[in-house]
Amino acid sequence: MPEFILSVDKLSNYLKSVFDSEELFRDIYVRVEISGYNESGGNAFFSLKGKESVLNCVQFAADFSGFSQIKTRYVPKNGDLCIVKGSAVYYKKTGKMSFSVSEVKRDGSGDDYLRFLELKEKLFTLGVFDLKNKKPLPCMTFKAGVVTSRAGAVIHDIIKIRDKKFPSADILLYTVRVQGGGSENEIAEGVKALDGRADVIIVARGGGSEIDLMAFNTETVAMAVFNCKTPVISAVGHQTDTTLCDLAADVRAATPTEAAEIIFNSSLYCYSEAVSAPKRLYEKLLNKVKRAESEAASNIRYITTLVNHKLENAALNVQLLTNNISAHNPKKIFEKGYSYVTYNGKAVRDVKAVEEGMNVIVSMKGGSFESAVTKIKRGK
Repeated sequence: MPEFILSVDKLSNYLKSVFDSEELFRDIYVRVEISGYNESGGNAFFSLKGKESVLNCVQFAADFSGFSQIKTRYVPKNGDLCIVKGSAVYYKKTGKMSFSVSEVKRDGSGDDYLRFLELKEKLFTLGVFDLKNKKPLPCMTFKAGVVTSRAGAVIHDIIKIRDKKFPSADILLYTVRVQGGGSENEIAEGVKALDGRADVIIVARGGGSEIDLMAFNTETVAMAVFNCKTPVISAVGHQTDTTLCDLAADVRAATPTEAAEIIFNSSLYCYSEAVSAPKRLYEKLLNKVKRAESEAASNIRYITTLVNHKLENAALNVQLLTNNISAHNPKKIFEKGYSYVTYNGKAVRDVKAVEEGMNVIVSMKGGSFESAVTKIKRGK
């Protein structure tokens, strides 16, 4: 009989402790081909395929956290050559060893691709891709700066759209090489040279391979675009190609033609609005004047009616007053045979005021005469 006999649980615990304590099993980088990739319950399951062996892997959902629309997670496809980081783990319940993956990166061009991912992460951390730093495009573009090659079709496509949509706009072309050694410096210098001279800047080139687009995946170009005070549209490659220049720009266009459509369509609309605004304002004021005239005419009719009514009432009152005054006119009394006596210019209203010897004036119909008082007869 063997001297030491282990139970299954003890052996499993021992194997697990070996895996957990062995530093060489942690944070291992493996360059492999992906096989059998699928996702279930938020976790990813796949195999790392070698020439003579296969290693089963799992990547848990927690390792996918922190990704956004800009900082995207690479999702491998079957057959992709990748660099996988993870740790060897032993599971007691199943008695199997698995490779717990924390990160998957496409091998692509090897170290160059890893450096690209590191640069992308660096720029993301610096806020170069942050939406809150994006500048709005102007409503109208009278000067459009374009950083591109003179020889390609890009500038001709942009000019064609300008001529069709907003021919009064000027295009300031800064000619650069869009690929090859040192081209990233020319592109960055073009952006800096046009900053402040144009209303908006288009950085553009046609489609191409990853190697063709390398200049637009450099820190030099991305930082020049990010630091530009003038709004920048990146129109590099096609819809499926996303460069660091695209992510750093204020607006991304799938093609140079789309970039031109964006700025010159907006300019055409804003120009039309500006031209039609005075006409709309005139029509609005004219309508207000017409309404005011209508209200004034209505008010005038009302005031005229009111004044006429008051004038009629006033005329009636004047007539009544005239009749009343006429009825009390002393001269009217004369018609009835009455007379009017004054002494020294004052009316004599009572016989008590009369004395013998006074010379009084007696007024009656037809005139007046002077009379001396010779005898007074007073009433009781």
